[in-house]
Amino acid sequence: MSNKYHVFVFITCFCLVLSIGALNSNTKSISELFSIKIYMIAVVIYTLLLVGVFYTFLWFYFLSKKNYD
Repeated sequence: MSNKYHVFVFITCFCLVLSIGALNSNTKSISELFSIKIYMIAVVIYTLLLVGVFYTFLWFYFLSKKNYD
């Protein structure tokens, strides 16, 4: 995989986590997600979890694509 896929995966997962965190929390702005330590830890953990899931799906996709070619 090239570097553009790695950057795309991280940015996509981070944006998804920020949107879920903003919708799910009691905060009134996204900047509060970074100012409170518990929210910041949750954003990091959820980003890593989503990156792992996304990489698993990409791995299966590239593996199946390789088998069909």
